[in-house]
Amino acid sequence: MSNHETNSPHQSESTKPTERLEPAKVEMKRKATTKKFFDTVDLGSEMIHLSGLKKVLSNRPILRGLDLTVYKGETFVIIGYSGTGKSVTIRHITGLMYADEGSVSVFGRDVTKLPPAEYAELRKEMGVLFQSGALLNWMTVFDNVALPLREHTKMTETEIRERVMECLKHVNMQDAGHKFPSEISGGMKKRAGLARAIVFQPKLVLYDEPTSGLDPVMSNQVNELTNHMRDELGLTQVVVTHDMNAAYMIGNRIGMLYNGVMEQVGTPDDIKNSKSAVVQQFISGATKGPHQVV
Repeated sequence: MSNHETNSPHQSESTKPTERLEPAKVEMKRKATTKKFFDTVDLGSEMIHLSGLKKVLSNRPILRGLDLTVYKGETFVIIGYSGTGKSVTIRHITGLMYADEGSVSVFGRDVTKLPPAEYAELRKEMGVLFQSGALLNWMTVFDNVALPLREHTKMTETEIRERVMECLKHVNMQDAGHKFPSEISGGMKKRAGLARAIVFQPKLVLYDEPTSGLDPVMSNQVNELTNHMRDELGLTQVVVTHDMNAAYMIGNRIGMLYNGVMEQVGTPDDIKNSKSAVVQQFISGATKGPHQVV
């Protein structure tokens, strides 16, 4: 792991989904609770631990010995250039992909050694928000959120309705359950996808580019919801993004993946003030630097 790594996770202040804060106020509120989270977090409460993870795809090494720890209650943001293995890392956590070498521990269990049936049960404690929202176009928003419960539980329709409406309320879509995906905006699709991601009441939620394709206002709304999920529901979250505004707004810690390992892990302030030329080139968007743009 790089010498640039900072291991202490930090907590942000709760941001209500309906609240619209100026960026400066968001930053002020985040910093105001940094010390509180640092003082109370249990550094032994690892939700995810990746050790020496290696993966080769099409004869190209993607992960080259990745080490990563995510602590309970934090939002960990993974940034990095396209094709560096961010989504591949997420797939290893969810069990959609298996490592060539190394171990993946989730909730204290080495998932690389779990039988498929046990892993399937473990996945119910994970929610995933896909980049597109991944809603089924022929189903209403309500039915999209209800689908996992109808397919994988024995809950009654009354129980399902209560759970779905609770999840829709968390994303401010309790009045849009009757609509179809074609009738809602891109931001609403992301919010509906997030409602479905939490319908099993998971401990962990994984996000793949949650603000991709959204305008700045919609992006901030999704960011506020991400903070709401952590601060109000106590969820641990891993977010893959290229959006540095989002990373700074939601991340307790940020890790930059480069050449198959973490180039640096630290708080948003650590990343902003990084001494790594690789990190500085990425966060500034510079075309010249150690990373060759092709």
